[in-house]
Amino acid sequence: MINLIIKEFTSEHTENIIDLIISIQTVEFGIEISRDAQPDLMQISDYYQKDGGQFWLAFIDDQLVGTIALKMLDNSIAALRKMFVASEFRGKQYSVAQNLLDKLHGFAQTHNIKSIYLGTTNKYLAAHRFYNKNGYEVIPQENLPSDFPRMKVDTMFYHFDLIHVQQVRQTLDFVQSHHKADFSGHDFEHIKRVWHNAKLILASEPSADREIVDFAVLLHDVDDYKLSDSGGKAEAWLQKLGLSAETIERIIKIIDSIGFSKTGYNPRFDDIETKIVYDADKLDAIGAIGIARAFAFGGAKSRPLFDPTHLPVRELDLIAYATNAKSGNNHSVNHFFEKLLRLSKLMQTKVGHELAKQRQATMLQFLGAFFDEQGLSEWMRLLQSF
Repeated sequence: MINLIIKEFTSEHTENIIDLIISIQTVEFGIEISRDAQPDLMQISDYYQKDGGQFWLAFIDDQLVGTIALKMLDNSIAALRKMFVASEFRGKQYSVAQNLLDKLHGFAQTHNIKSIYLGTTNKYLAAHRFYNKNGYEVIPQENLPSDFPRMKVDTMFYHFDLIHVQQVRQTLDFVQSHHKADFSGHDFEHIKRVWHNAKLILASEPSADREIVDFAVLLHDVDDYKLSDSGGKAEAWLQKLGLSAETIERIIKIIDSIGFSKTGYNPRFDDIETKIVYDADKLDAIGAIGIARAFAFGGAKSRPLFDPTHLPVRELDLIAYATNAKSGNNHSVNHFFEKLLRLSKLMQTKVGHELAKQRQATMLQFLGAFFDEQGLSEWMRLLQSF
């Protein structure tokens, strides 16, 4: 069992901290930076702790394996610095980096810090992925606070908005309550999966506005016409959060744009945020999850599972699709041919395309077995066209 302990800095660890950080910088990554170029390491207490920030150390079995620091810039803005983890203790097995970052975020929240900035070198590729995964947004250097303590080797810069994080948590609670009675496959688990898909895509799309994507994903089914005849709940919630009118308009436009009843077999989007939300949602409609959701939705709409005499329409027009989506006048297997098997070719992002390939294969394998067990040669021929 791994015994990971995170402690606040005390002076007896100074030399071990310097050795760990300098070794990672110079030996592992070949960065030309010296001990003298980092005077904060020799005065951690004065530089970090006395200003209201903090410096944390991670230990495994009494061995120093990681560091992270928070430098206050003013009462509500701080800089994340000195995040380093020994190479042999990286990865999910140890979760040293994640535990250090969680400790820092918890401190920031209890001390009413609203924004965190950081600078890093372009050599720390794994760190870039880690920051992206944790909600940090790449920003240009000119967007840094004027008193940001930039180091010479810094070439990439990130921003983390704690207000947005709090708003997302509130939105998660709202959405969970809204979807708690859904049994059509549009439940809270669906929302969480779509959000996970969006994060996977966002990691490869640093130019995308994460705030817009997060809210559009979390609220995309709140006013779904297939589930309710009333609308306006997503917009009302965003207004309650205090988002700007411009931001709310963008989010609602995305939600209103991504439905298959709007795009059909020819989705065309101009902005990367809509593309990400579209792909994230459609990925959850295919593959093993998509199979389960198709039959769950069919059951919720009192549709037959399968009618071998009712063949699918090859090109379903949008009005017919929207009508079918709310009725029980179709059977669930037809939904694969009329929509689900088409989605892998409609993905809008590179990551979306890659993730869709295996999910498409899963559906084809399932339907092949489904028709084979019943000896349905005509349906098998239809399937082969995909």
